[in-house]
Amino acid sequence: MDGTALDRRSFLASLALFPAAVVAGLGTRQAKARPEVELDSFHVAGYRYHAGPAVEAALRPGVELRAVRERANPHDPNAVSIWMRDAMIGYVPRERNAVVARMMDAGMEIGFRVAEVRRDAAAWERVRVTALMGR
Repeated sequence: MDGTALDRRSFLASLALFPAAVVAGLGTRQAKARPEVELDSFHVAGYRYHAGPAVEAALRPGVELRAVRERANPHDPNAVSIWMRDAMIGYVPRERNAVVARMMDAGMEIGFRVAEVRRDAAAWERVRVTALMGR
């Protein structure tokens, strides 16, 4: 682990707080604001093999990305692809995708936000995203 991932205890503690945050938000007039929980942060896997380089100019910190669960992926049954609009930019790394896949399979809303773009870095370290629950 690179120190940015949640350990199991911290992750479960953040899940325990999620329902309380939802209930607390029900009494406010800002009903559209939904609590988010940061799950993990990682570099996008396969970035150079997909549309990542083609949309790189539009990628910057804060840009919201979409998660698509790929249950039928023949290479990885836990595959979760990362999309910017209609362009697939890569995947959640195989060693980090099991929790995100299970959460999506359970019906939880998962998305991503660009955390860092380093245009001078090697392709596999160019884009770092944060996985979010509750988007």
